[in-house]
Amino acid sequence: MKDAPPLQRLALGIPRECRGRLQSAHVIPVTRMMNLRDRAITALATGRQLPDDRRLLASTSADDLIADARNGKMLCELHHGLTEGGATWWLSTADLVRLVEFAMPLGLIDDLEAVRA
Repeated sequence: MKDAPPLQRLALGIPRECRGRLQSAHVIPVTRMMNLRDRAITALATGRQLPDDRRLLASTSADDLIADARNGKMLCELHHGLTEGGATWWLSTADLVRLVEFAMPLGLIDDLEAVRA
């Protein structure tokens, strides 16, 4: 699969051809980020102490989390649907570095287990 174009080798064992329109896909799902962010906001509002990474997550706007390109790739509808269904993400080393730079300060690094370089 390494000889395939990056867009087509994002997930192991998926078809090489693309189908459908290009869509923005998030490696760490938006629902996961929003759930963790909401829990951190609630914890802070009730006076609980949180680690720095969760405080940063709570103070980052939902729009900024969703729009951060380090957590995304453009995929066709077919590949986007497969990754949302749990297929393994295959990213270039540069993409992986950007993804870790996004996830680490927000405490989302454990959410990268479905990613392979």
